[in-house]
Amino acid sequence: MQTKGLDSKRTPVVAALAVLSLIALAVVGYRWARSDALATLVELSGQPERDTATRKERWLTAAVGDGFASGDGARTSGQSVAHFRLINGARLRLQPSSRVRFHAPGDRGTLELQVDVGQVDVESTSSAVRIDSEFGELSLDPNSSVRLRRDADRLLVDVELGRVEIGDQKQAIGSGQSLELEIGGIRLDLPGTGRPAASLDAGGAKSNVGGAKPQAAPEPPPEPELGEGVRNPDFVVNAGDTFTVHDPSPPPAIGFALAGVCSGPAQLTSAGQTTAAVGQASLRFPRGRHHYEVRCLERPDVVVAKGYVSVLRDSGTRQLPSFAPTANVITDGRRYTVMYQYRLPEVTLSWPAAPRADAYTLEIDGRTLATKSPTHKLAALGSGTHRVAFSAATTPPRRSRTTTIEVVMDTQAPAARVSAPPLGFEPQPSVQIAGQALPGWTVSVGGEPIPLDTHRNFSAQHAGSGVLPIAFSHPSHGTHYYLRRPKAPPP
Repeated sequence: MQTKGLDSKRTPVVAALAVLSLIALAVVGYRWARSDALATLVELSGQPERDTATRKERWLTAAVGDGFASGDGARTSGQSVAHFRLINGARLRLQPSSRVRFHAPGDRGTLELQVDVGQVDVESTSSAVRIDSEFGELSLDPNSSVRLRRDADRLLVDVELGRVEIGDQKQAIGSGQSLELEIGGIRLDLPGTGRPAASLDAGGAKSNVGGAKPQAAPEPPPEPELGEGVRNPDFVVNAGDTFTVHDPSPPPAIGFALAGVCSGPAQLTSAGQTTAAVGQASLRFPRGRHHYEVRCLERPDVVVAKGYVSVLRDSGTRQLPSFAPTANVITDGRRYTVMYQYRLPEVTLSWPAAPRADAYTLEIDGRTLATKSPTHKLAALGSGTHRVAFSAATTPPRRSRTTTIEVVMDTQAPAARVSAPPLGFEPQPSVQIAGQALPGWTVSVGGEPIPLDTHRNFSAQHAGSGVLPIAFSHPSHGTHYYLRRPKAPPP
């Protein structure tokens, strides 16, 4: 009887708890349905950390259920792992000593991953997923798994299961295959992508290269087949140049002058495309970084010129940086990457767990600096890799963990700004070219230099009947071409 009475008393309590549980689940489900998070932390081990787009590099302890919006980042120590569910249905595992940042490029269902340090593993489920990155686009087939490992300015891609398509050219790799992606674009080093040299004869017969011709006077060689080339490029560079193109509407058509490289027909190959021409060969280059090679068809096994073309979708109208970036680094044994644009960064070092002491010593790349506190500001920290640590004048002496700081120039930062002519300008005999360049850069159009005033501004008149490639050159950072196209004629 007592047991029955006790059970009857418990029944309302159990029912009430069940109702509360259903309400809680409904609230969680409602919040999940309305969440605009790009990624959600669903499982962890150790103590992973997170920051937000508005408070970057201010790391806080992450917890299961945390949502990550565009610009938010996550990182793990050497003993922690974090598992995420992504908005496009994929799963992501952030391995130890790694850092990733989530971005939304703008397309619905598209997710961009910025792998700063270490390794992430991405798995698709029953649907294909598309992931963008600073190296290019990756498309995973259903039930595929790919490992992304950051190595300085490269991203190493290992396909563990299924199939992945890379970049605008949709190069595909399958299970067990690997490739390297270079910063700013895609470099595919897969076997079997080379193409045979084009024949000199349009009819398919091989020409007698190097042999004596029966005619008394040599005839000009027949024009080789164009292949995937174009006849009217937007601008022309010298074969062997490495450069960056800022194009508001890529892909640009780029011509390569072959004078001094090949006396006869030559073949230009890049990104799975090839063309043959005499004097000048041209191809279109999609966004990304692409390696190209030139071979003279009389010696098709020899590369006579090569270089890299980087293409950015950029209108060139952003304001130029005028300040030095700042960063806070804790000497906790981690590896920090600090990006700068024009001015070297100002880095503040601190040791929050430092013991009380009358004096401290800061070690920087083997040099020592006496400080009165476990905090010190370094103005204009140079580009490269630095190792820092604090030590306290205690008995016995105590020392922080050695921390690595990688100071890297942001290659995506604007080197110049073009204020005129506008995009889609009216073609006319003469148009105004105007803008601003950072210190150290020179400006030219069609090989003609344009002077800069004391504020690094420039203004000049130039023929405006075609595409204007405004060239900005720097002795250390190479040449950047900012394109301006005239308005297209009506059909």
